[in-house]
Parts: sequence; structure tokens; C-alpha cells
Amino acid sequence: MVIGVGGVGLAGSASAATAGNPTNGPVYGCVFQTINGHYLTAVGGGRTTDTIHTDATRVAAWEKFTVSCGH
Repeated sequence: MVIGVGGVGLAGSASAATAGNPTNGPVYGCVFQTINGHYLTAVGGGRTTDTIHTDATRVAAWEKFTVSCGH
């Protein structure tokens, strides 16, 4: 699945992809890629800061997010 993301405070546009066919509940392992091919990174794994960078050039643990809608 590919989802267009807009209005999230990023310069340019981004897309998101998930593996499989998620239904209800959180979706694990989501990766957000910017239009220039970089990936969103949760600095420190998101546990020590709320800073997000968009300069990663490959997907590693810090570039995978869990997306949940209203849970």
C-alpha cells in the first residue's frame, strides 16, 4: 500500500508504504520516503527526543514507524 502524505510540515511531498494488507489496529514497520528519495528518521529511535530528520539514504531501525489511527 502507498499513501500520499501532505500537510505534515515537510518541504515537498512524501509517500508511505507498508507491507502486507493491514486492517484495523496499528501498522508496524511503515517507512516514509521524501520526494528526493530520503527517509524520515526518528532521532534516537524516538525514545530520547521528538526530533525527526529527513536525511537518511537507507532504511534501518530508526526509519521504521508504527502508524495508528485513533487507537
